[in-house]
Amino acid sequence: MALLWAAVSDTPAISLNAMLCDSVANADQKLWVQGAGWTVLGAYQYPLRQPRIGVAAVAHVPWELTPKEHHFELRLERADGAPIFLGQRPAGPVAPGAGRMPISIEVTRPEYIVAGDEQPVCIAYVIDGVTLPTPDRYRFIIAVNGVDTTSLWFRAVGP
Repeated sequence: MALLWAAVSDTPAISLNAMLCDSVANADQKLWVQGAGWTVLGAYQYPLRQPRIGVAAVAHVPWELTPKEHHFELRLERADGAPIFLGQRPAGPVAPGAGRMPISIEVTRPEYIVAGDEQPVCIAYVIDGVTLPTPDRYRFIIAVNGVDTTSLWFRAVGP
């Protein structure tokens, strides 16, 4: 008989709900989403330059992690882990970590919330002009405070 031991942490964590969409905007802490829920992009030729991709996310920040600044970062990879530059890639050499989208947000503790409440934080990533080199599986990854938290997989298909 084998016993399995697991480390249990009492440290609260930020949870994240996210989806792919055609476009998204954050206004008054509400997400305005268009064309949500897709998982396939089709093209007649590659490389594919997609005019716009949106990633809509809501982070649920536990009471214990407010009021603090939190860091969110979006990146895109192929199925094999190779990074894809977000947006239009500049000419010439690119620094490591370039092509990612970092956001830092100060999550406050408004007077109307009480101990135990979560603070929702709406995040809208809009990526214009991303280039997908070949038909393949890709994923957007959102890291929260340096920890990969959510993966959004999609497939680019074509000839």
